[in-house]
Amino acid sequence: MLIVTFAIVCEPRQAASQICSYPLNIGQVRDLAASNYALLKSTISVQGVGFLLCPDDEKRLSDSLGGDQSKIGEIRGIIDRNNCYIPGSPSLRIQGSSTIGERLMPRIVYKFLLSLNPVAKPKIFADCGGDRTRFSVLEGQDSHIIDVAATDSGEGYNLLRHSQIDIAMSSVPQTRDRDIREIAIATDQIGIIVNKLNPLPQLTLEQLKGIFGGGVTKWSDLSVNIASRGKDQIDDHIIVFSRERFCTSVR
Repeated sequence: MLIVTFAIVCEPRQAASQICSYPLNIGQVRDLAASNYALLKSTISVQGVGFLLCPDDEKRLSDSLGGDQSKIGEIRGIIDRNNCYIPGSPSLRIQGSSTIGERLMPRIVYKFLLSLNPVAKPKIFADCGGDRTRFSVLEGQDSHIIDVAATDSGEGYNLLRHSQIDIAMSSVPQTRDRDIREIAIATDQIGIIVNKLNPLPQLTLEQLKGIFGGGVTKWSDLSVNIASRGKDQIDDHIIVFSRERFCTSVR
């Protein structure tokens, strides 16, 4: 079973389709806002924008415009009138690990849609924060829409189990269900960093599992006399710093 829901709180007015072939992203809008306000307005009107203006982006845009509230209000209105939001229900829903969903999967989806129609450039629309992206491309008379949502591995797996998405992205093995087939698409590298005074030359995978799993709590458990190094007495306990607990990639 390869089974992601995509939700946008508000649906802005959509720009005319002819100006949405090459919509601007938020980075391009901010750059233009900082350099040429008149060009910014005309470019948005010609090309449209492929994102929702969320609070963080609006603050950065405000900084680029020197805090000029009249300009901010005008640009907000232009973005609303020339928004290249892609309406319709997705043909394929993908959700899960942000490690995969933020960069890798969107590129894979883009290449896939380009293979369906090499002539028509796929359209892209990103919502607030950039963690949800909608792609579409025309194949003959049919429009294919794919939604990619970068959340976390556990959420993607649970949505897949309940048939709410079509493909789950996971950065950790998910073998709890015989009906779900795993396909490895890439390998991920994670750096382990210790204090420069730590005399331990290397760590095995089993030792790392023990440290991050809670089974190994002291450096002395690894045959390292960390407390005798240097002039100062150092606490022998291992203090682990990692991503937030809800991020399944630390498991």
